Amino acid sequence: MSKITAAVAVAIGILALVSTASGDTVTELFDVPVEQAWNAAFAALDGQWGVDEFDRAIGVLVSKTHRLSDAGVWIIMRQLRVRLRLSVLPVTASQVRVSVERELVRRKRVLWVERDERVQQTTADATYELAVMRDIAARLGR
Repeated sequence: MSKITAAVAVAIGILALVSTASGDTVTELFDVPVEQAWNAAFAALDGQWGVDEFDRAIGVLVSKTHRLSDAGVWIIMRQLRVRLRLSVLPVTASQVRVSVERELVRRKRVLWVERDERVQQTTADATYELAVMRDIAARLGR
């Protein structure tokens, strides 16, 4: 049984390193109960970005979008926007995996109608993700 637990821990650690290097997702393990991690993640995201959607049952938080760039005129506007998606998932009774993923969204507005479309783009920069993760770690006493 302990070999399986160790193998899972190693696999999660490798995934965390790979995801941090890609700049798309930052993952960290915390030795706290899931409720405490959820509260810290919610407070950190709400303080930095604002929370747009959340579902405690599946452990997902989604931030409000923030504008990166604009193009167009008043009638037709195109914006590149960014939002963060956090997942807070229990690994064991006293260990939680928190992941922060960046999503790029292209918003097109014609008159008063807005439509968002997710953009598949990887970045080498994980500034937003790491800032939220540092805030969560600080709230959890790390």
